[in-house]
Amino acid sequence: MADRRIIAMVAALLVLATGAAAFAAFRPSTAPPPTAPDAAAPPAGDAKAGFINQADALCRRATTRIKALTFPTTQLEAVAYVTAGIAITRDLLDDLRALDAPKQDRRDLRKVLRGFDRSVAAAENYLAAIRSGNPVTTARAERRVAEVTTRANGWARAYGFGACAEGA
Repeated sequence: MADRRIIAMVAALLVLATGAAAFAAFRPSTAPPPTAPDAAAPPAGDAKAGFINQADALCRRATTRIKALTFPTTQLEAVAYVTAGIAITRDLLDDLRALDAPKQDRRDLRKVLRGFDRSVAAAENYLAAIRSGNPVTTARAERRVAEVTTRANGWARAYGFGACAEGA
């Protein structure tokens, strides 16, 4: 019975791993501005669309990695599963941090980022709750992951993200 509860709770990680945790931070562009007189910057919409396409491609790859994990049937397996999911998410974060966020969108992205930072923290708390073996604590942590992730994914969808706002 407890193992079934753990399995149900681990599903929340799938949302977190490729959705909300996806944007813990963005690195501002460090590229110098164009110097040639005819080197015009692309229109703002093009920069945003390109950024979203790159980020969503990274999120789809992370989703594939998450889905390739063996779904747990015991508490011990759940700990390993969630730990692996968090590691995949961290790899994704590293890749996303290397992307250049459109300058004009950084304020909007900060709101999304704060939400995703909260999702990562909630996932870490969820992992600790699974390890504790306390079903009440684990259920509470699961609800927190779902709440925070749903909110952050909504902000990500409002910005225009697809795969990065959906989860696995």
